[in-house]
Amino acid sequence: MKIHYQMIVTVEPVGQSQTNHWRLTALDEGDWKIHLEVAELDQSITRLIRAYPSTQKRIHEIERNIIIPLTAEVHHQVSQLRRELASPVIQKIPFRLLTPEDQVRLLEPPDVRDYLLEVLRASRKEEDTNRPLVQELLLNISPIYSPVHGCCIPYDPKLADHLVAIRNHAPFEEHLAYNLMGIDGDDRYGQTWFKQNIAALLLHEKYGHGFFFSETTLGKQLAILYRHGLEPGADSKQLRSPYPRSLYSNYESVIDLIYDSVTIVNEGFATWLEQIILPRLSDLIGQAAYRRRDFLFYRDSSMADLAQESEYFQRFKPQRVSKYREGCEYLELIQGYFEPDWGPKCAVQAMVKATDVDLGITESGGQVQFGLQAEQLKATLLNEQSKDAQSDERLRAIHDVLRDHIDEITQEQEKLQCHRSCLHSDCPINGIICTKLGW
Repeated sequence: MKIHYQMIVTVEPVGQSQTNHWRLTALDEGDWKIHLEVAELDQSITRLIRAYPSTQKRIHEIERNIIIPLTAEVHHQVSQLRRELASPVIQKIPFRLLTPEDQVRLLEPPDVRDYLLEVLRASRKEEDTNRPLVQELLLNISPIYSPVHGCCIPYDPKLADHLVAIRNHAPFEEHLAYNLMGIDGDDRYGQTWFKQNIAALLLHEKYGHGFFFSETTLGKQLAILYRHGLEPGADSKQLRSPYPRSLYSNYESVIDLIYDSVTIVNEGFATWLEQIILPRLSDLIGQAAYRRRDFLFYRDSSMADLAQESEYFQRFKPQRVSKYREGCEYLELIQGYFEPDWGPKCAVQAMVKATDVDLGITESGGQVQFGLQAEQLKATLLNEQSKDAQSDERLRAIHDVLRDHIDEITQEQEKLQCHRSCLHSDCPINGIICTKLGW
């Protein structure tokens, strides 16, 4: 048998026979003709093949043509809102598209990594309805912020298309599109949708969560825990003994409480930042704010699930079923109490004060140091009589105080000309919170 082809593909025999099977590898994308002849039978056939760009090549093109220009636009608008939101530390946070497999290899410990890689292999081969498999994929493969690796965005529209095409997987379509950055071949998730989503994720992950973990008192302490593998659900057997395994065993329940206590404010702030900045980028990009709001507020029920298992949320009941909604709504209310020129700055300051919680977690000599014993920390975090340690409870209290003293604060803001600059040392928001709440 002879194979005639243009030099746009390479041909190599597969297997021991070397006459019955060949592997054709396209050197470039496009439509190409392959002509096969079987001399012994005097038969031939010509076929047109379509070569698609590799996922990695598409990622490089997206980074060059979409992510870099959008990052510059987002950075400019965020810096206009509050200088601290675009600090050099936040600027350096990576924002990268990854194949799902590469994301799993980068972020997950060995036991979880092997399991999720198998989930991905099964998902790519799946040809029948398997809702638990898709649900497992959606639960574990999604855009995420890592204090160590930065913003990791899984990119695989072809996998999303494959799963949506399977009968009874259609209800997962929207979530698959958001988690894998589109659905290949579906015009509803085309170039405009994609650019809108990149802008939203830049704001949510890089500037929202990035600000929380790198610039706030509480976020910096969680970043220390994260860097040492001390996070909820960690497998202590994967931690080195005696440190940090022993430390994690002593503080495991406390770590769960700390992470739960920041969820509403951290996720709410990242969502609020999307909503306030997206319309400032352009009319086209700004349209994403409406569908992102709908998706995060009304398509997410993770807080309802978390509240059933969390000791923290059993004590401090969340007000919404979505983990993104409550914190965002409080910040929107605070923003609306004040003049448009400085209302958003006030919302940021309220978030900063809500997360101004020192739990005594530090890092020294490459090791985590807890300033309080586990039982002391646990009692503090679950104390219903004091809101000093719970950022969500602090945000609720801050909202109530600001709402009750709008006129007094506004007069001071006009006198200080807060629309020109944000003077933290004389900030009326800080002043009223300190006077009324002691923070």
